[in-house]
Amino acid sequence: MLLEHQALFAKAGNGWRKDTDGQILIETGSHLEYLLKSVGPVVVENFETETRFLPSQSLRDRGVMSSISLLIRNGLQPFGILSIYSTTPHHFSTDEVLFFQASASLLTAVLQRQEAMVAFTRVEAINVAKQTLEREIVALKQVEALLRQSEERYALIANEMNDGVWDWNLDANEVYFSPHWKAMLGYEANEIGNNLQDWFNQIHPEDRDRVNQELTQHYEGLTSCFESQYRLLHKDGQYRWMLSRGLAVRDVSGKAYRVIGSQTDITARKIGEEQLRYNALHDGLTGLANRSLFMERLKHAIALGDRHDDYKFAVVFLDVDRFKVINDSLGHVVGDQLLITIAHRLKGCLRSSDTCARLGGDEFAILLEYVQDDREALRVVERLQQLLSTPFQLNGQEVFANASIGIILSTRGYDKPDNLIRDADTAMYRAKALGRGRYEVFTQEMHEHAVSLCN
Repeated sequence: MLLEHQALFAKAGNGWRKDTDGQILIETGSHLEYLLKSVGPVVVENFETETRFLPSQSLRDRGVMSSISLLIRNGLQPFGILSIYSTTPHHFSTDEVLFFQASASLLTAVLQRQEAMVAFTRVEAINVAKQTLEREIVALKQVEALLRQSEERYALIANEMNDGVWDWNLDANEVYFSPHWKAMLGYEANEIGNNLQDWFNQIHPEDRDRVNQELTQHYEGLTSCFESQYRLLHKDGQYRWMLSRGLAVRDVSGKAYRVIGSQTDITARKIGEEQLRYNALHDGLTGLANRSLFMERLKHAIALGDRHDDYKFAVVFLDVDRFKVINDSLGHVVGDQLLITIAHRLKGCLRSSDTCARLGGDEFAILLEYVQDDREALRVVERLQQLLSTPFQLNGQEVFANASIGIILSTRGYDKPDNLIRDADTAMYRAKALGRGRYEVFTQEMHEHAVSLCN
């Protein structure tokens, strides 16, 4: 730090271009000036939204978005600045801030020691040499104290953080698992050994080879870090989803001799993601497939029929007769109960290979797959009609409901799911026009009639 010139001189860095070394001016109102007046670390999560100081042109030129900076002092005088920059917005966690503070403290102690050693070499008088030696001893004790504090801080962080910590010594082939790592799986501190196999034996068989490959690739230097999501067996016999991250420690030749990492239980997140996927494809009231899922399966059935001549399917479109009257007269609660009960009856009449969906309101659609002939599909529809003709007991009331049904038996020539739904809907409206509570099979004449009405 060149205070007389109001500037910094970049001495070392990692991840910068080679032309970065040199003098960096401390501009008025800048990030660096603000740091010189601060007593603690200065964290910037996004320079574009930062309001405490003006953006630094030199950092802007290099695309810096986030940073954490700590002032390194030599006694009461500032010696320099330790900064960590990111070209993407980054939220620095408490653990990261503590780690950087510890690094700055260690660097301060090392710098003090270095200056003491330089001063010692320059002193010629014995008395001055003695004083320098005493300062050296004090500096060494400070370094020792800082190292001890750093080790205590690391132990405290490992014990207090919600993640489990693991530390694999590759030379000894031993793994340290923190007490919390074991507790995440329901085990006491002495119930899991210190062998890598003790870990991998708990991994789900479907995930084990992949995790082993990802870990191997990292310590062999093929990936910048280890990160893997997998299932781990809990003591209660259930699997928990875990997210494990790690980083290899390497010697001067680049060979890894340790891999240190953490493990987070992400079971709740995985369950939430699965629920979101389910909700996106299913009707919230009846639990049946929704329009999106039905159209996707219908698209698959069309493609399957194009590839296999012996594959046949049928599409059934069903509309509940007089549903609006029931809904308005008996209330929406009874109307919803009726839809739920109809859905239950429809699903109970179908095979596991078939798909029953609620398209909206009182409209349902059914995809009958692997039908042998038209008669088989018609028998299914007749069973559906029989089931729906049975009175419904809803909220203490007996409710009668029927349905008008349209069917497409000949599905050859269709290339779009929307066209199948359109024609099945046309057949359903023909059934409704002919007296309701019945079914009609779609014919090309129905489509031509519907087109003529539009002209």
